[in-house]
Amino acid sequence: MMFDLRKFRKIEGLKQEDLARLFNCGQSNIANMERNAKITAAQWDVLTDKYGLESVQKYKINEIKDGETEARMHRNDDSDSDLGKLVIALNNISEAVKLNAIANERNSRNMEKMIDLITEKHGPLNKQTGS
Repeated sequence: MMFDLRKFRKIEGLKQEDLARLFNCGQSNIANMERNAKITAAQWDVLTDKYGLESVQKYKINEIKDGETEARMHRNDDSDSDLGKLVIALNNISEAVKLNAIANERNSRNMEKMIDLITEKHGPLNKQTGS
């Protein structure tokens, strides 16, 4: 099945070696799975057992059209190969935007905490007047 394993791994804070241990395979196998955006049903079961269906299913890549098999994405002709790469690239860009928004929110909260600590220690900030 089509699955964005790289995105899942990064969001979960895992290394390829962690998934290799989980799937009982080599790190190079994980790299291939990430490149091809494909995992087996058994690997899907391992992920859903460990991380829960709700956490895992959002990384499943839907088929291109109704009734079309996942294998279409993995045929050896260039157009399908390019389409698979494009889907992965778009997913990666989308994830980067989400991660950037999360980082910005975290930075804003940290800034607010710093202002609160400074205010607590030194009192409220006063505007200087030109008198």
